[in-house]
Amino acid sequence: MKKICLAILAIFCFISSPCLAQHTDLFVIDNFSKMLQSQVSPYLLPKGAAAEARNVRANDVYGSLGKRREMLDYGSTGFAITSMHRFYQSDATVQLLITGSTYIKLGNDDTGAFTTLRDELTDGARWTWITYKDKAIGCNGVDNCQKYDGITDTTADTNLARTAGILTTDLGAPFASITVGAGLDASSWYQYKVGFYNGTTYSYSTARSNPLLLGSSLNRIWLTDIPLGPSGTTHRYVYRTLGNASRADVEADTTYYLVKTFANNTTVVLADSVTDDVADNDASPTWATVQTTNLTPPIVKYITLHKERIFGANAPSYNSYIYWSYAFKPDIFDPADFDYVRVGDGDEITFIKELRGMLVIGKTNTITNLNTRNADDTLWPFYTMSHIGCPAPYSAVQTPLGIIYLSSDGLYVYNKETSQLISDVVTQEIRDIADANIDEVVGVYFRNEYQMAYTSKSSGASENDVVLIFDTVRDAYVVDDKTISAFEVFDASPDYGVLYSGDSTSTGNIWAHQESPNEYVVRYKSDLDAGTKDSIVIEGTEVKPETSLGWGITINSITMVNVTLNSITYNSATINRNSTTGYWWSPGIRVDASNYEKLYWNESLGAYGNITFAIRSAASSSTVTDDSLAWSSEFSDPSGSDISGETANDYIQVRSTLTTSNIAYTPTLDSSDNHVFRLIYEKIGIGTEGNIESLWQSGFMDFGSPTVLKRIWGIDVRYTGTSGTLTFGLKNDEGDVDTSFDIDLSANPSDSNSDQYYGLGPYKIYDYLVPINSEDDSTPIGRRWEFSIEESGVEGWNVYEIVVRYSKEDFYDRQ
Repeated sequence: MKKICLAILAIFCFISSPCLAQHTDLFVIDNFSKMLQSQVSPYLLPKGAAAEARNVRANDVYGSLGKRREMLDYGSTGFAITSMHRFYQSDATVQLLITGSTYIKLGNDDTGAFTTLRDELTDGARWTWITYKDKAIGCNGVDNCQKYDGITDTTADTNLARTAGILTTDLGAPFASITVGAGLDASSWYQYKVGFYNGTTYSYSTARSNPLLLGSSLNRIWLTDIPLGPSGTTHRYVYRTLGNASRADVEADTTYYLVKTFANNTTVVLADSVTDDVADNDASPTWATVQTTNLTPPIVKYITLHKERIFGANAPSYNSYIYWSYAFKPDIFDPADFDYVRVGDGDEITFIKELRGMLVIGKTNTITNLNTRNADDTLWPFYTMSHIGCPAPYSAVQTPLGIIYLSSDGLYVYNKETSQLISDVVTQEIRDIADANIDEVVGVYFRNEYQMAYTSKSSGASENDVVLIFDTVRDAYVVDDKTISAFEVFDASPDYGVLYSGDSTSTGNIWAHQESPNEYVVRYKSDLDAGTKDSIVIEGTEVKPETSLGWGITINSITMVNVTLNSITYNSATINRNSTTGYWWSPGIRVDASNYEKLYWNESLGAYGNITFAIRSAASSSTVTDDSLAWSSEFSDPSGSDISGETANDYIQVRSTLTTSNIAYTPTLDSSDNHVFRLIYEKIGIGTEGNIESLWQSGFMDFGSPTVLKRIWGIDVRYTGTSGTLTFGLKNDEGDVDTSFDIDLSANPSDSNSDQYYGLGPYKIYDYLVPINSEDDSTPIGRRWEFSIEESGVEGWNVYEIVVRYSKEDFYDRQ
């Protein structure tokens, strides 16, 4: 009734007021995709473009204006992050490596806690990383390059454990772990180096293994990834210190003794039990003897993988030099395998990237291609293609457009031939980048967006506090208020493509930029053995298990007539299996799930079999495995059963049911694509970013009539949203009108007491009406208008259209 009365009143006012009779013109903004164009005059900005666009997006729903997503907290370290690397191994092991302060640390995806992989490194050094041959390899230009193989155990006197805080080793050295046995001194520290011989010449590496402290009972050392020598190597030598009393002592020890000779160039493992009394006999060839040709990997700032070689660049005092390893052998570098790029030109190498089969070398003032097509590396030519260099080393990122990087006057894309400026419309933001922090600028490419974090001059911050985002598809920019000093994309199996970042402040948060699906995966025989079974047999190897109907016990009787097992007498069962139905249950697994998505498995049914799965969830491990807890209905689609209808919880248990209609035959659960079965779920965030200040501000728009005064009578805003307050501002360029109105995003049009809220379902309309007969300073009259939208909550929203109802006034000056 109230809306009907309001409509009648509006008709009456329209008929009786000569001024109101004129507001028949409409000005509509229904496309915000142009976004930030701060370098354009506010009087020239096209409709829908923005003079300011902070913490907003135009690609959530194309063309609409929306709030950016809140980031989710993975965990925190207590120090600024200097690099991140997602380490994927061929056995589907996935780990997050981060650096900062004096550490390399390992993140726990389930708890958000961090374990130290390496300490006592150079404080605050930035790292670059690659993965090659199932090893994560990182360099920082100050310390020896490090490699890591995924080992996490540091339990004393435990087979294959390492010493806490020292789980990585120098690139060029083997890994050392404790193993069962005796020979070396208990509670002593040891370290290793390697040498090589090709029948004529000795060579060596000064790279050292991880220092290892033996326990009180396991006094043997297991070496892995012992480096291979160059082609033609006939012998390799492993050298070791004698037992030292402390880590500092063993790291300072320069006396190494031969403990093993390999008369081959293939063996990469060794169980060392040579006593110190035997080792100090100083067998030939001694460590001094092999020190002829130095194959030690260089200390470099930047590394990349190209044509099965590790390329490194910018070594101390040799910042225009580039080095490369032997092909397929990342641990050894021939001392002759180096070159220099425009040496002596006053600048230094700032990145090395592979682009379309070519190695691209960025320097402060130039971009140069290295052509590596020739098999003879002495014939690799350099071609300097661009004289617009990259003074911001960590801004350079490979994208489908080419390498995007920050130069002194803007963002450029290098396509292997030329550098093109792409950031002219946001020159104001480029000018706001603090010159003193240019080395801290970091970039990433993810889902058609190039993102660059930097320190703002205008904010007065001392660390990165702004992110400039370039949508490469729509050629549009926005800025976010985020403190980011490192990016990493989680984009290989079992991850699903999510951007993560590391905090530039001392809190050291790791952020997920959106929710990421997670997996509970059973892939190994030991995973299946950890469960419970009934009339099921688990066979096969550790990596290729097979689950089928069967006794699950050893049967020695040739027949099953009147055979009693477990107090049950069988008179008609076959030797193959005792039942046509069998079950396997997982243990109770903690997943902290917010919702479930899909369940996949690998099955072979034959002509008579069937396999189904069921799940159940609870808040504790004891409850989820309680027999009284009901199971879900049976799921039957192995290619992806939809389990989203099941209630998610902290713990889950999975049950498989195998059946056959002919007891002579059984279906099987097999291993393929690194899983027997896998369950996809979304995880409850450990923490959230908090309130986000979103702002969109237009230029001064003349509605197509630059000299004519416009009186605004009302504004319709079409939007979606469920929480928060959207503040819509309007002001003219004369400065005498500056007003705003609020939209309650939680208001439901069907329940609202205000007749200004309309809409159907999630799509809402707010109708702002200018007070009738208002002629004071708040009356919205002007030639050019600026609109703004502000909101400071957490929940997402979208604005789809702004419709301005106005009239053109027939007087020149305000009366």
